[in-house]
Amino acid sequence: MNRNIQFIAQTNIQLFHQLQEAGYNDRDLICIHQSYQLACRLFTGFFRGSGKPFLAHLVGTASILVSIESPIEIVAAGLLHATYELGDFGDGSQGVSSKKRNKIKQQVGKKIESYIARYTALKWNQSSAINIFNHLEKLDQTQKEVLLIRLANELEDYHDSGVLYCAKYQERLVYLNACSHLMVAMAQKLGYPNLAIALEQIFKESANQNILPFLQNTEIYSYVLNTSSPLQRLIGKWNYRLTNRLKIIFYNHDQESSALIDF
Repeated sequence: MNRNIQFIAQTNIQLFHQLQEAGYNDRDLICIHQSYQLACRLFTGFFRGSGKPFLAHLVGTASILVSIESPIEIVAAGLLHATYELGDFGDGSQGVSSKKRNKIKQQVGKKIESYIARYTALKWNQSSAINIFNHLEKLDQTQKEVLLIRLANELEDYHDSGVLYCAKYQERLVYLNACSHLMVAMAQKLGYPNLAIALEQIFKESANQNILPFLQNTEIYSYVLNTSSPLQRLIGKWNYRLTNRLKIIFYNHDQESSALIDF
């Protein structure tokens, strides 16, 4: 937990090298290799709102978890954290279902799948972040580990100022201004001081970064591009626009705090 976060992998090869240098064993490497192959199938043609390949974000999240010496199951869950929210299971649906859960359990095992499902259940916005911070001591060990994956996701999103390349990035800065100190404190209280240091540094840099407007993307959230038929592309685009619209609605209602922490 005392290792500095100086490098964040963006490719599978970089992640494999990082795992070996960190002392993970062959069984761990096989687990991540299989998880990466699954991610490739689930997220073909996916991009972050910035235009960054989605797989790079997933690898980066896993890499951060490696840097803080997380168990391999947590690293794998970090690599697959968006499986139920955005993963393409071939039926156009999003969200958790028993059919999807069974499929993922068969692919990566029950423990990793459980982390992914609980990550999906974790509500994350300004009010929920405050609520979680205020009740941090009441979280069980698994909830703390899921929260750790969330914090790794946040660091990966901001470490290259990627969110500033999204459309309407000002909304992200409002969120950052309200929640950055909470995330830093969460990392500290969870026992990851170097993660806290990295978050604090990256958040400060993002808040003061100036991005050339013509380099910004036209998307707000993650989206998909593919080479399917025109009708399939239209349906896919409609599905993701609807999802993103729901996210915006959820974002705008983030002042509605939840009395319970359930993830």
